[in-house]
Amino acid sequence: MIKFSRYLIVTCWSGLLLFATVSCADNRLKEALSYAKENSHEWEKVLKHYENEPLKKKAALFLITNMIGYWGPDSTEVFACRKFTQEYDSLSRIYQYETSVEWGEKVDSIWEKFGEKVYYGINKEKIFDLQALKADFIIDEIDLAFRAWNNNIYTRECSFDDFCEYILPYRRKNGALPNQKRAEFYQKYHEHFFCQPGKDFIDEADSLLYKYNFLTHSCFYGTRIPILATSQMEYMRHGLCEDRCWFNIMLFSSLGMAAAMDFVPGWANRNGSHSWNVLIVNGVSYPFEPFWDTDRWKYKRIYNNKTFDEAWGRFRLSKVFRRTYGAYMDAILKDTQMDIEDIPEVFRDVRKKMYLTNILIQSMLRLL
Repeated sequence: MIKFSRYLIVTCWSGLLLFATVSCADNRLKEALSYAKENSHEWEKVLKHYENEPLKKKAALFLITNMIGYWGPDSTEVFACRKFTQEYDSLSRIYQYETSVEWGEKVDSIWEKFGEKVYYGINKEKIFDLQALKADFIIDEIDLAFRAWNNNIYTRECSFDDFCEYILPYRRKNGALPNQKRAEFYQKYHEHFFCQPGKDFIDEADSLLYKYNFLTHSCFYGTRIPILATSQMEYMRHGLCEDRCWFNIMLFSSLGMAAAMDFVPGWANRNGSHSWNVLIVNGVSYPFEPFWDTDRWKYKRIYNNKTFDEAWGRFRLSKVFRRTYGAYMDAILKDTQMDIEDIPEVFRDVRKKMYLTNILIQSMLRLL
């Protein structure tokens, strides 16, 4: 009776999901092409390019149909911020790129002068990916992602869904330039990391992270400085946890590692939010501190609410969310009786999943 019930549940849901997936994918593609306006021919070019490669075509559909709402800065914004980063770099050289109260106060002073008078005074325009990106760029990104995936001994057997969500995407952050760094990372490291059997991927991840141990936390100075590109983070050498998370995601995904960012909007026992990285291998999450840290892999203990950090004290979780490339509508966003302005900003963001809830659902399904 138990076996029959499980078979019936799986069969019914599989049929419904197949019908819903096909029809929903068609509708979302039409919607995406409509948003693309005169640039829609670029996306048709991408799909035609992969007409004889069904898996790559499916990956292209995932990118295109979830691209609605993704945008980057215009050239005026990029140029204005570049001028600031040059002044920031000149200051940081004086302090040999070390963070300190004196350095931080001067950074804040420069940003206050620059931000109010220059950056926030320009007419910033959102450049939507669907209306601006070209077929060649997305084709190169898809081919690179598949090449890195096939070359990675730890993730080449991962699910196609995990590949699409955590290896494939050319961007993971709104308001930044589309990725220009992954090809460079791949060329630099693909023959040295995650490609040889007999190693431990955590040790390899540590070795890769150590190469960027000069990227440190800004100690909350310059918190309003926009990081518009992966290369900008590398140039500035300091940033917030979320900034370093985006950098790490581009670095690891360029080498075929499924990488994501988990975050808590607020701790259960203290003020403040936090973000950290996750590597996903064989469906298991391995969370780690985004910046170089002597106890980088402590988050498994944090997930179990069993940790005490020497620098920050004890942490207890409420809910853990995972940033995604795909769009996922929470129940609260589907409630037509709820005024959007009454929904906290973090819950308006559709590019996330509740990670701990997903674990609970999977555990319950195993009991069927």
